[in-house]
Amino acid sequence: FTIIKKMPYDRQNTTMKKFGMCPECSKEYNDPSDRRFHAQPNACKLCGPTLSLTDKNGNMIICSDPVYEASELLHKGKIIGIKSLGGFQIACDATNDYSVMQLRKKKKRPSKPFAIMFRDSKMASAYYKLNKAQIQSLKSPGAPVLLVKKNPGTAARHISDRVSGFNNYEGIMIAYTPLHHLLFKNIDVPLVMTSGNVSEEPIASENNEAINKLGGICDYFLTNNRDIFSKYDDSVIRIIGNREASIRRARGYAPYPIKIECDAGKNPVLATGAQEKNTFCLLYSNFAIISQHLGDMDNAETVHFFKDTLENYMKIFGLPGLRMVVHDCHPGYATTDFAKSFMPSAQKLAVQHHKAHIASVIAENRLLNDMKNDFIGFAWDGTGYGDDGKIWGSEVFTVNRKLEFKRISHLAEKVLPGGEATIKNPYRMSLVYLYNFWKKVICSPADLKSADLKIDFNRYVYNEFPHYKEIIPLLEMQLVTRQIETGFNSPLTTSMGRLFDAVSSLLNLIHVSTYEGEAAVRLEMAASGTTGKQYTLCLVENNNELIIDDFHLFNQIVADIKNNIAVSIISSKFHNSLAHLILHTCRIHREKSGIDTVLLSGGVFQNHLLLTKTARILKKEGFKVYSNNKVPVNDGGISLGQAFIAAVAQDCKNKI
Repeated sequence: FTIIKKMPYDRQNTTMKKFGMCPECSKEYNDPSDRRFHAQPNACKLCGPTLSLTDKNGNMIICSDPVYEASELLHKGKIIGIKSLGGFQIACDATNDYSVMQLRKKKKRPSKPFAIMFRDSKMASAYYKLNKAQIQSLKSPGAPVLLVKKNPGTAARHISDRVSGFNNYEGIMIAYTPLHHLLFKNIDVPLVMTSGNVSEEPIASENNEAINKLGGICDYFLTNNRDIFSKYDDSVIRIIGNREASIRRARGYAPYPIKIECDAGKNPVLATGAQEKNTFCLLYSNFAIISQHLGDMDNAETVHFFKDTLENYMKIFGLPGLRMVVHDCHPGYATTDFAKSFMPSAQKLAVQHHKAHIASVIAENRLLNDMKNDFIGFAWDGTGYGDDGKIWGSEVFTVNRKLEFKRISHLAEKVLPGGEATIKNPYRMSLVYLYNFWKKVICSPADLKSADLKIDFNRYVYNEFPHYKEIIPLLEMQLVTRQIETGFNSPLTTSMGRLFDAVSSLLNLIHVSTYEGEAAVRLEMAASGTTGKQYTLCLVENNNELIIDDFHLFNQIVADIKNNIAVSIISSKFHNSLAHLILHTCRIHREKSGIDTVLLSGGVFQNHLLLTKTARILKKEGFKVYSNNKVPVNDGGISLGQAFIAAVAQDCKNKI
């Protein structure tokens, strides 16, 4: 897929066109009895692509065997940019602390885990306890990055702690191209194998592009002269209940179509997806064709990548003009701007973010015809533009067969002081919750024994939680407090992701996030998993909605900290509480309406501990539980939900 320019799939329509076949290869290609008959990329070392080794400035390193030389450089601790199948990867020795730290420093990636490549599953099994399903996934044609639990002490040589840091899981894969296999003929250690990009930009795919963008990261480049037409990053999955669950859907999985229950007809529907972890979806007939992971649409490079990839898909799949273009409700998203201006003749439809999350579960599990009752859907994540213009993120819906949604529950509304600044700085969200605690408990006349106990908020935070004195200057504390009190530049939110941020900061796990979801990951990793205890829940009915009082939950965590309860226990109780919150909400609505089918989607459910715990207790109580597997539960699955809602809304009556 990375070499095809257009259909039909013939050599002249691929990037292999420039390589004229030698007589021997030509004979194979034209012989119907040969296994290479009409194998479009057929080539050999005489007539096909050639490898080159260069320094970081692109100067050629003269050597007889570039692969062997690159292997030696990796052994010496160097960082190598490797032109792989769908773009450049950056490799170094995963057992070398210094090399990994240099890569982190140069790539400006202080804590997000790196993926690791092994020669084969046997080599990987020396470092991790892998079950049958995990080995099967590693060895599958998709050859994904697989999240597995760390197993310290198994191998003779340990993976550097700098590869994944505090995380209890590591992403591993095995060699999946001939070039990788050739490297591992000379290498006996696992390699960090991470995307060849800067920040959130798409991976580099051209040689000059890689040298210009990655020259400050890599010491050398192992390149070739086979052009890449479509960029493809590695797919990331984990095994849940012996099934693959997609976290990033790309090489080896996209654009394999997903069959849906509704026939959208011969004029396709385009859904432009979310702002973050973007994919787009083309709905054609009864198939959803979802793009590979494109990235965050916050920079011009990714927007350009989006447009090029869409054009390529339209050509390859021979799709006629679009009937409808679907986009997110957020007026400021790049995907919204694109949708409104793309193909003016096509109908345009806005779909709310969290409704698309839930619809994606219905679409991929083909639930419209299989289920008799309606659904209860939990869409929990960090950010999504709500129907009321506020920032949603803890939404619970009932959903009927026409994909009509009714919001029935969510967290209490609270301010997001400084907006984007709070998303990147979890300590600011913690201050929002602490301010509520201080106002209700510390400043409550009923709890004051003397006037001397009346202290201002700043002094209270610094005295009771000393770690904040080290990280929050008094001036910023006063600014945030003022924003909380006045709401200035502070939109209202019901985000579940921000609750995770606040608790993670309160427990002194993290205060500044270096990548999306880091605070939630740290909180999950801190849980002991040994306690069955939970915090008491408080739900208040308001205008036919159940408002979840997360301040009540947070205040109990404050009390546990004051009682010196271990962070691991507090984190476990927090996760237990959220799982039972879902169960309690489902019980209430089953009693009212008889609904017993529960859908779980949104980035919060990437949390393996929360997802598995929730599914287990729901099933024990007789609920049917569904989540995303074929598409990511995060925003990478949004485009499927958008397209499916559009198709159903247009009265697609031809059920499959």
